[in-house]
Amino acid sequence: MKRSDIPNIITVLRIVLVVPIAWLLLNSQYGWALVLFFVAGVSDGVRMLLTTGSAAGVKTHGVVADYVQAGKEIEAAAEVYMQGILPAVILEDAGDARQAVDMLRREGAGRTTFLCRSQPAGGTAVGSAANGSSPVPVEILDDPRVVGRLKHQIRLNTAMNGVVQDRIGDAILVDVLETALELHRRHPRVDYLTADGEVVYASGMVAAGGSSRGDRGLLAHNRQVVETTVELESARAALGEADAVVSAARAELATLESRVSRTREELEQAGRRRVELDMKVERSRDELDRAERRAAVLD
Repeated sequence: MKRSDIPNIITVLRIVLVVPIAWLLLNSQYGWALVLFFVAGVSDGVRMLLTTGSAAGVKTHGVVADYVQAGKEIEAAAEVYMQGILPAVILEDAGDARQAVDMLRREGAGRTTFLCRSQPAGGTAVGSAANGSSPVPVEILDDPRVVGRLKHQIRLNTAMNGVVQDRIGDAILVDVLETALELHRRHPRVDYLTADGEVVYASGMVAAGGSSRGDRGLLAHNRQVVETTVELESARAALGEADAVVSAARAELATLESRVSRTREELEQAGRRRVELDMKVERSRDELDRAERRAAVLD
């Protein structure tokens, strides 16, 4: 995903939020409406940093989602689980952080999350430490209802010197919420994530609700960009092969046309020779007739 795509996604997200915010206000659900207003405000700050930050001297490196890939089958769940860190803007150092804060305050943008490459990762922003500091019992991982570990289902780009890799921890992927609750009672040291996006955190807090399906969100956009790029390259390769076939056909056609042209010239020459021979035959016949008449006179 290109950095220039992020503001467009954010703009679409803000437009999509208009309808649910209006519905919540009409139904006096002011608390949830406030939450959605907050989400829209946060996205406004992200867009500002990515589009105008460089002009203000803020060095950015995209957002965290640019460095995360998830399989389509767990994409929506991963998006929900990591929604707090995926839109975080990656800055270069503390100086950029200071400039970013000043810019966001000056422009009155919503609350925005970002991180600096130069700052150490003292802990994960989401999930338990992925280095196994809190080992998951084998009987938990061997449970047939367990899909696997989050770190085995997503790919973290190791670029940026581990800026992203060191901040996204691990979680256990399971089939349904009931499984997550049961396994949490047996081993409460990690988060449990279901395919539908429900989360049972190590603390015991449960997060559910909202839409967890569909090709929306930053991870889905990343995948679609990759898929489209592959399709485009495939189409270009096919076009190259088709061009080669067309060029070969044109060359063969040119050869055939050249042969036809030479054959036509040969036919025309043969036709002229035939006319000449017919004329010679006619003259020979005339001479023969004259000779026969002279012979008859002499007899």
